[in-house]
Amino acid sequence: MIKIYAFYADIFWLNCFLMNYAVLLLTAEAFRASGWRIYLRAALASAGAGVLGIMVILLFRSYYFYLFAEYGILMLLRLLATFGKKPPSVMIKYYAAAIAVCILLGGLTTAFENLHIIAKRPVLAAIISFFPAKLFIRWIFAQRKIHSLLVPVTISHRGRSIRCTGFTDTGNLLKEPVSGSPIHMLNPRIRQELAVSDSESIGRIRLRTVSTPDTLVPIYQVELLCVIYNHKTAELKPAFLADAPEEIFTGKTYDIILNSELFSVPC
Repeated sequence: MIKIYAFYADIFWLNCFLMNYAVLLLTAEAFRASGWRIYLRAALASAGAGVLGIMVILLFRSYYFYLFAEYGILMLLRLLATFGKKPPSVMIKYYAAAIAVCILLGGLTTAFENLHIIAKRPVLAAIISFFPAKLFIRWIFAQRKIHSLLVPVTISHRGRSIRCTGFTDTGNLLKEPVSGSPIHMLNPRIRQELAVSDSESIGRIRLRTVSTPDTLVPIYQVELLCVIYNHKTAELKPAFLADAPEEIFTGKTYDIILNSELFSVPC
């Protein structure tokens, strides 16, 4: 028995257009590129690539050749048409991001197509897949942004040194009442590892955070606080630290919340 498969060029073109357009927009999202020119170029490039894809299938009748053309030649042409000519190193990054987005969208589309309510509706599956993929990419870059705000910190006192991680994007504006020097909020565990005892407190200051009520926390003075950020080094001699509630650091990858004034200190 001979099976005859129907090829609907319009459905194929629409599906290719939506998928290519989604890939280009998500690639632009990954590189924080936006604007109506990006959207228009992506739409035109996607439409042209869909037509060329149909021609490749009809002329060569080879699915493997289509895959080579789609993810090789046509992908590069779409990227060039959308983002313009870039240095080779930048184009490699765009191409790698676009391939990663293709894999992500392809996996989501396949998963949605397996659902009974949208089975055999590739166009609908392609549309639905765009939104979770966009949220996933935004989540990845949010994590990268948080990571970029973490800096190495070294605290030294009486011959002891502790290395930890500091958080730089902060609304910490605490000042030592007498000298007016900035105060950095430290995880009490780090202070204990530094062998600074409770009796060495030089005073107390009122602390209020979103997650904790008003509380008086002890202030300590250490010999040196060294922070490396933007390939520069800032040193405070001496430095003032306050015990922050431990719940502030629960689940976090940093142990000290740096005072915003630190980043105006000459390096």
